[in-house]
Amino acid sequence: MAIYKLGDICKVKRGSSPRPISQWLTKEKCLRWAKISDLESNSISTTKEFVHLSWENKGLIGLRNDLFITNSATPGVPFLQLTDEKIAYHDGFLSLKPNENIVLKKYLLYKLIIDRPRLIQLGNGAVFVNLSSEILKNWLLDLPSLKEQQKIIDIIEPIENLFLKYSNCVRIDSFNNCKEDVKKIIDIIEPFEVLKEKNQKLLNLILKLITENSENIIANDLESNKLEIYQQKEEKFTEGFYSQTADIGNFNNKIKKQQYYSKLPSRAKLRVQENTLYISKLLGERKILFSSLNKDLIISNGMWGIKSDSKFKFSNLSFFMSNYFYNKKKLFSTGTTMVGLNDQGLKKIINEVKIIHDLETEKLLEKLFNMLSISSEIDNKVDKLIDASLKLLIK
Repeated sequence: MAIYKLGDICKVKRGSSPRPISQWLTKEKCLRWAKISDLESNSISTTKEFVHLSWENKGLIGLRNDLFITNSATPGVPFLQLTDEKIAYHDGFLSLKPNENIVLKKYLLYKLIIDRPRLIQLGNGAVFVNLSSEILKNWLLDLPSLKEQQKIIDIIEPIENLFLKYSNCVRIDSFNNCKEDVKKIIDIIEPFEVLKEKNQKLLNLILKLITENSENIIANDLESNKLEIYQQKEEKFTEGFYSQTADIGNFNNKIKKQQYYSKLPSRAKLRVQENTLYISKLLGERKILFSSLNKDLIISNGMWGIKSDSKFKFSNLSFFMSNYFYNKKKLFSTGTTMVGLNDQGLKKIINEVKIIHDLETEKLLEKLFNMLSISSEIDNKVDKLIDASLKLLIK
């Protein structure tokens, strides 16, 4: 093992942005222009914007397999460029060109992924953390031999997606340590990941079928039936488990985070009740939450709790998962800063919509909603099992 400063074994160069950027951006497919939002996991393969070709002689240009790291917005994320096209990088990126007689590029990528939490702690900035070139250049790396680095790369690459998720469980200071940790991830974590992947496919199918059936029962004729729904009443809670609207997934029925509060925020107004569909009020959001059981969980009044006591309960609820509803939501949303649907807008939509009462469709939707609840609960349980397992694996 040998200790090096990153700046001694790697050329570090900051990206740059043309000024004013509006005069350089073009709708023509010229030179790709990378921003932080183009980053997917630990790679960039495409960009949303382009700049004029003349910037190639002035800016920081990347080629396939070049190594970069973000230095602002979401700092400290190392990644490889995975496209043959040239890409220009703005000043939110730093280029890293390692001396591969000392450190292999892929090994450096893995090392920086593992080191990211500690790197960020050294960043500066009151509101947004920035990772300067100087911080990176002075970062100390404890490196094994090139032969050992290659052996470590060879064992991580086949399970790279797992490594990216659970890098805090893997030591790469030696091949033997890496081999031991990778084996534990494969033996313990990978089966859970396989289960999550299969369950996710089922969840996606359930959501798709509910949406399709909800579209099929929307009608405009006079003989069809009005929506029979009402809103869950808001309550005042002082303490409890709480998830804010931002912690609820977008049209996937998932809760990303819930936390116990001894003093709840003023917006915590709805306790999750059985067979109630919770939908976000904000325009552009398709956040939903449904459970066939009561839950010891309180959510924000940034969502509505839609309920129905009708014989066609699930047909009524399914309407609020239809594309038709989201188009109407867009039409009736109001506001300037926080644009969304208010109670009046919701009432207008409800009053103008009619649905077909079909017993077979209702029975199918009831089964689909129950499956949605079960599948989401499985996902939640598996996440808890993974978290418990990680506590045993983290080095």
